[in-house]
Amino acid sequence: MHAAAFVLLASAAVTALVPPAAPLPRRRAYVSRTARPAKAKFCSACGVPMAVPGSAYCSACGAVQYSGPPPDADAPPAQPPDMAALLRAAVDELSARTAAAAAAPPPEPPAPAYETDPTTVREFFPVFWEARERDVGAHTQRVEKAFWREMLAAFGDLTLPELDAAHWETFARRLRGRKCSARTLALHQAAYAALLRYAAYLDLRPAPHPFRPIKGATKRTRDLVPFTAPEVTLLLDQASSQKYRALFALGVGNGLRPTELLGLDWGDVDWDRGTLRVRGSKTTASDNTVPMSALSVREMGPWWAEAGKPPAGLAFPADAGGKMGTFKTALKGAARRAGIDVDADGKPRRVFPYLLRHSFATLAATSSPPVPLPVAQAIMRHTSSKMLLETYAKAGALAIREGLELFPEIE
Repeated sequence: MHAAAFVLLASAAVTALVPPAAPLPRRRAYVSRTARPAKAKFCSACGVPMAVPGSAYCSACGAVQYSGPPPDADAPPAQPPDMAALLRAAVDELSARTAAAAAAPPPEPPAPAYETDPTTVREFFPVFWEARERDVGAHTQRVEKAFWREMLAAFGDLTLPELDAAHWETFARRLRGRKCSARTLALHQAAYAALLRYAAYLDLRPAPHPFRPIKGATKRTRDLVPFTAPEVTLLLDQASSQKYRALFALGVGNGLRPTELLGLDWGDVDWDRGTLRVRGSKTTASDNTVPMSALSVREMGPWWAEAGKPPAGLAFPADAGGKMGTFKTALKGAARRAGIDVDADGKPRRVFPYLLRHSFATLAATSSPPVPLPVAQAIMRHTSSKMLLETYAKAGALAIREGLELFPEIE
């Protein structure tokens, strides 16, 4: 044992085992000399004659004095304390306390608040959704809010700590039974997992349970096959009304997103300048004013005239009034009647509203000459040109392949 450690341990032992010195006696009131008791002339502890009779402390051993008769002269002198014995006793006591503490069971931590007063999913959802609206854009909010209407019906009455993998798997089997794609299933799972993470962050449940990977969630079930220029003509001719003809033409002619098409207001169309104010919210560049293509102007004009040339109001309202929810059924019906719901190999083609926007990008890249990439990016209001670069690269390969077919045959 090092000398410094030995000294520290010895000091601790002495402090623990030697009782502290008595406090100093309080000063007594003045008493006349004739009434004072006789002063002690010998130390009451060691018996040594006091150097200063009547002193409060012995100059030899430092013991506190008291007034009384002198000690017995035949008594053996007081022995100094055995420091080694005190140190051994202190070490033994410290070892015993350490062993007792190690043998004792650890104290149980207090139960978390969510076990004593759990919160249901339905009660927690408004708190979660307020935070979710700050984290995601308007498009994701619309998608997830539709998902949560169904998930609250399934999980709403459960408490947050009760939600486990079994509950999610039961709900996922229900989605698979409705033939939902892996991508749709993954979007449901992301919305559900976000709620679990936020609840755990607020100490309302344990950490989120693990999820099984969803096979095919990152891979499209069918490749996207955009419409060609002749197919767009067939699609417009088979539209069920002038409203849908103008809707399809604007989607292909300006590459608007489906939500932007359905939210378009007549007041956002400047017929004199031929521009369109798009009030998108998916990215920072979504809300912008862009020029209308010739196709958009040609097909939107007749629909505006048929609608009575209103100065404002929804450009594509639902048949029963109000905002239209989707036009997927109308688009698939027109594609089926036009015979373009299958690809060149006869396989079913994936026809959905976003395909109009994809078709704009492909037609811009494959036109002769192609629309400059910065122009297409400005019309589509992309913050990144990554998707357009991929589209233009594919179109370039297609143009090279078609051009190579013109190479003369050599016999």
